[in-house]
Amino acid sequence: ISYCGIKHNISFGAFQEKPIYASVVTSFLNICSIDGYTLAKERQWTCVRCHQDESIVAAGDSAGRVLVWRNPFHKSKMGAQCIYHWHTLPCQDIALTPAGSIMYTGGGEHVLVKWNIENPNIRHYLPRLSAEIMHITVSADNLLVAVSTLDNGIQIIESQNKLRCVLQQLVWGVIPTADSKLFPAGLNFDRRTGGLVLNGRPGHLQFYSPQSEILLFNVDITQRNILTQERAKVITNTEVTHCSLSSDGAWMASIETRNESGTALELRLKIWQFIPSKQRFSLNTSVEKPHNGLAFTVQFKPGTDQLSSSEETNLEYMLVTTGGDKKFRIWTPSEIDSVHKKGIVWGCGSTGFYRDKDCGVASFSEDGSLLAVSFAETLTIWDIDNINIKTTLTRQHHKINFVQFGREECCHLVTTATDNELSVWNLLNVTLLWHITIQTSILVSDPCSSYQAVFTKDCGVFIFTPLSPEPIYTHSKIDYKYVEILAAVFIPRGKELQCDINWLRRSQLYYINSNQVIYTS
Repeated sequence: ISYCGIKHNISFGAFQEKPIYASVVTSFLNICSIDGYTLAKERQWTCVRCHQDESIVAAGDSAGRVLVWRNPFHKSKMGAQCIYHWHTLPCQDIALTPAGSIMYTGGGEHVLVKWNIENPNIRHYLPRLSAEIMHITVSADNLLVAVSTLDNGIQIIESQNKLRCVLQQLVWGVIPTADSKLFPAGLNFDRRTGGLVLNGRPGHLQFYSPQSEILLFNVDITQRNILTQERAKVITNTEVTHCSLSSDGAWMASIETRNESGTALELRLKIWQFIPSKQRFSLNTSVEKPHNGLAFTVQFKPGTDQLSSSEETNLEYMLVTTGGDKKFRIWTPSEIDSVHKKGIVWGCGSTGFYRDKDCGVASFSEDGSLLAVSFAETLTIWDIDNINIKTTLTRQHHKINFVQFGREECCHLVTTATDNELSVWNLLNVTLLWHITIQTSILVSDPCSSYQAVFTKDCGVFIFTPLSPEPIYTHSKIDYKYVEILAAVFIPRGKELQCDINWLRRSQLYYINSNQVIYTS
C-alpha cells in the first residue's frame, strides 16, 4: 500500500465503536473491520478517510466523486453509500469534522468544498486558493481547517469558510506537464532586500530572503487569473520566463510568455519602477511582442549599486533583450509630457543583428561600455555608444549557451560556454586564452570579484577566474542522483567574511535544484 503512489491511501477510524481501517490501491477500495471483512469497489481511487470515532468512510476517485459509507458492516446497511460530486479533477484529500456532520474536499480546482453530509446539495466553496489542494485537516474544536497546497503553503481557514492566514516560505513552482520548466526566470539578486527573486505562483515573481527563510512579498507580473487544469486537456498559463533588476534596485524588467501549441505566441516585455514612497514596484512600460519569436535574454546595463531613494530617476539606464527574430534590442528610458502621461517611459533605441544568424545570449562588460551577444556559434562584441560591432569570435561550430564578462583584473576577458566546452577570450589581442572540455549547464559571475562558477550536467561545480583554467574550488557531486541544478546566483555579503577562502569573502553562491531546495556555499 505504501508504494501505490497515492498520498492519502490508508486511514483508521471508528475507535469509539468497532475500529475499522480503509485503504485504496489504484482501482480497489478495501474497508476492513477487526474481523477481517473486506468491501471492494472497482474505481480509480485517489484518497480515503475514516471518521475518528464513528463508522463513516469517505473515498474519492479520479472523476472527482466522493463516496461515503455509513456503518459499512451493518447487516441491514451493507454497501449503503452516498455520492458527493462537484470536482471535475481527481479528489486529492478528504477531511471529516469531529461531529461527523461536515466534510471538506479539495483537488486541482484550487477550491475547498465544504459539504453537509446529510444533504449533498448543500455545499459552500472557498475558491482561488494559491495552488492545488494536497492535504486537509480539521482542528479538534471544529473551528479551524488547515489546507496544504502544492506550492508549499498552508492556508488556515475558519469554519465559516473565511481565510484567516497563510503560512508560506519559499513558493514552490507548479508545472502542468513533465516538459514544463521549473523557475524559468532563474535566480536573481535584489539589492534593496538582499534577497532572491525567482518564479512563485504562475505569473508571479517572489522576493525571498534565504538568510531568514522568509517570503518577503510577491509581484503579480501577468496580472491575470490562474487557469486550473481540465480533465482531458493541459491548460497553459502565462508564465514569467525572464527577469532582471538594475544594480541600484530602481527598475525591474520581466518577460512573460504563453507558448501553447495551436495558438499564437504571447510575449510581453514589462518594465517596473520601484516607488520608494509606496515600497512596491509599479508597472511603467509594457511592450507587446518585443521580438518576433521567443525571448532568450533580458539584462540591465551595470551601473551604480547605491540604492535609489528618490522617485526622480535619471536616464542613464539601459536594457538589452535578445529574441527568436535573430536580433537584439537596446531599450532606454526617456521623458514624455503628453495628455496621456507625464514622466519616464521606456522604448527601443537600437536594434542589432549579425549575418542572419540566430541570436542567443548577451552580457554587458563591467563598465557597461561593451556588449557581448552570441549569434549561433559566433560571439560578437559591440560598442554601446554607437551600436557598432567591434569584433567577432568563433571557436567551434557549436551554439553558445552562456556568456559572461570578467571583472576587476579580468575585465578584458570574456567567458563563453557551449554544451561541451568552456572558453575564455582576451579582447585586448582578440585571441583565445584557454579552453577546456566540460558539459556546462549553468555559468554565473560574481558581481563583487573576478570569480565565476560553472555547474555541470552531472551536478558538479567549479569556481575559477578567467585568467586560468585551473579551478579555485571543485566539487564533483553537490547533489543527489537524478537531481538537476536549475539556476544559480552570487549574492554580495553585507560584511566581508574573514576566512582563508577568497572566493567566499565577498559573496555567497546560491543555487536551486529540481527538488525545489535552495542551497548555499
